[in-house]
Amino acid sequence: MDAANPQAGQMLVYAYLNAGKQQDAAELLDKIKRAGQQPFAFTLTAQLYAQQGNVAAALAEINAMLDRGLMDQDALNLYVQLRMAQGSDQNSAVFGFYSAYANGLEKNGDKKGAEQLRKQMNGGR
Repeated sequence: MDAANPQAGQMLVYAYLNAGKQQDAAELLDKIKRAGQQPFAFTLTAQLYAQQGNVAAALAEINAMLDRGLMDQDALNLYVQLRMAQGSDQNSAVFGFYSAYANGLEKNGDKKGAEQLRKQMNGGR
């Protein structure tokens, strides 16, 4: 399995999960995360942690993804849900997600993208 092929990796992870092979799925997700820029691997790992009730680990996975300048809609939805369960309001949770994403963009060399995102977050100012 070529860990750099996101479609193949995703299908194999789901095949492992459907077969009840959580350890194999977790190992493959770790391999995919190390190999490149595949946000689904972080999101799916976070979802698995959340299903186990490990909110801290789920949020850590999402933050690791954001720190790499990656994001996806499923991660945003899960992040907001988890933060709201911890007592944050929806707007604060969304703002926190996008702030971390902007920081990740900047850290990974996309200063213009980070600047644009921050400008949007501040209502165009």
